[in-house]
Amino acid sequence: MPRILLIEREHGRFPSYAPTLRQRGFSVQIESNIGKAVTRLRQQDADLIILDAASMKTSGIRMRKRLLEASNGTPFVRIINGEARAHDGENGDVVLVHPFTSRKLINHVQRLMPPDPGKEIQAGPIRLDTENGVVHAHGKRVELTPRTMAMLLHLLKHRGKLVSREKLMQEVWGTDYTGDMRTIDVHASWLRRAIEPDPDSPRYLRTIRGIGYRLDLE
Repeated sequence: MPRILLIEREHGRFPSYAPTLRQRGFSVQIESNIGKAVTRLRQQDADLIILDAASMKTSGIRMRKRLLEASNGTPFVRIINGEARAHDGENGDVVLVHPFTSRKLINHVQRLMPPDPGKEIQAGPIRLDTENGVVHAHGKRVELTPRTMAMLLHLLKHRGKLVSREKLMQEVWGTDYTGDMRTIDVHASWLRRAIEPDPDSPRYLRTIRGIGYRLDLE
């Protein structure tokens, strides 16, 4: 069952999203304290983090940094109110601004979740086990974060074709924000460590300078 860590506080103005998420089949763990949420992430992985910063009367920027440092690239949704609009989309987050519908939240959550279990994809020297989030290549077995696996899946789907950073941000990160593309380059570096014989001299995951990436497989 996909696991969501929801950080929120009780507040009369903002409803809890836990019931809606659980009705959709997600396992939801709730924390109201950022320190406890960080501790939980260090002890147990989550497939997705939802920070309801609006319920805490904050933009959530500092909380976001602590949570992502503890979670090693876990997909992230931040919920804010209208007064925090200046921070929309910072660092490639999926940001939802009140008011919005539960359907909009669910759409983003489903997009960010890892693929359905039980699938194995073989392409050239790469074998991706989506059930366990593991990629096998050149005698290496590497566990991937959900976001890194989603990036690899998108590149596999479009192998041999140039994929722009903007397209990756839209399809993998679920946002049109393009102010900071460094997170894509970091994930590309992680992928090279997983699939390349020599990550410093990549044969498969090519950087197209100033545009994006292309996955070339034998």
